[in-house]
Formats: sequence, C-alpha cells, structure tokens
Amino acid sequence: MIRENYEHGFPPADWEAAKEEARQAMIAAASRRGVITYAELAAGIHTLQLEPWSTHLAHMLGEVSTAEREAGRGMLTVVVVRKSDQVPGAGFFELARTLGCDARDRLGFCATELAKVHETWAGRAAEPAVQRSAGGLRSFRFPESESALLAGITAENAHADLLADPSDRELGF
Repeated sequence: MIRENYEHGFPPADWEAAKEEARQAMIAAASRRGVITYAELAAGIHTLQLEPWSTHLAHMLGEVSTAEREAGRGMLTVVVVRKSDQVPGAGFFELARTLGCDARDRLGFCATELAKVHETWAGRAAEPAVQRSAGGLRSFRFPESESALLAGITAENAHADLLADPSDRELGF
C-alpha cells in the first residue's frame, strides 16, 4: 500500500538501497517461480531494519509494486505472502484497486498476477550485485540469506575494520 505524503524518516539513500534489496529478493523468488513470506523478505533487507508487519515495509512494497506495474512487469509484490495462507496481505489488494485493477476475486487476481510476474522473471537471474552508471554506483543487490553472505569466508580470509582481541582459547592456545 502507498500512503500519500508518507514520511518514512530514513535517509533517502538508505530507503532506496533497502527498496532495491527487497526488489531483488522478490525477483529471485519470481525467477524460480516461487514466493517469499513477509518475514523472509524483511530478514533479507540489510540496509534498514524493518519488521514484517510494519507500515514502512508495506509502503516500500507499494512503491516497488507501482513502479514494476508501470514498467509493464506486473505487481511484483504478489510474490510476498503471509506464511499462514500463502496469500498477499490486504495492502496488496488495496494497492491493486488504487492502480485500477479488478481485485474483487482476490484469489483469482493473485493467480493471474502471479502467473504474469513468474512469466516475466522465470529463469532470469537477479541483476548484478553492483550496477555502474555514468555517475558511479547505482545500486547493490545483497544475498538472500546470511549463509549466502558468509559462503567462502574463513578465519584466514575474513576481514573487519575493527577487530576484537581474541582470547587465547579462541586462538587455540
């Protein structure tokens, strides 16, 4: 859902980065012809900490869905579902009506929109992790899970700007 004159209170760059993280997670779900729960989506957004039930996340989903529909790719947020019944929340249908869609038959509308989104993204990989434009970096795509983020990191190749002082036990002494 989109609320008119909504003030999310986050720095604009952080909001846009988080929105792109969410978009990429939804594209990944759609590309494998699947869905993602609100909780899974919220956990995959790293730039901002958003709760699955938050107004912030609902508004963000509204912005993504509106832009995707205007681009002719359908309401991408149809892939974001409640765990309990695997159907999008009420805000999805409210937005659909606002965008001029006939969503009176909720399940029928979901099935049609989900088929369109799956067809649009099926088999397509998510966009590159870093996209460059004339002005520099445009966006980032982060891994879908913590395990994907940590894949390949070992004690020998890990790096941090501020390292803790490890104990002798941690170092194996």
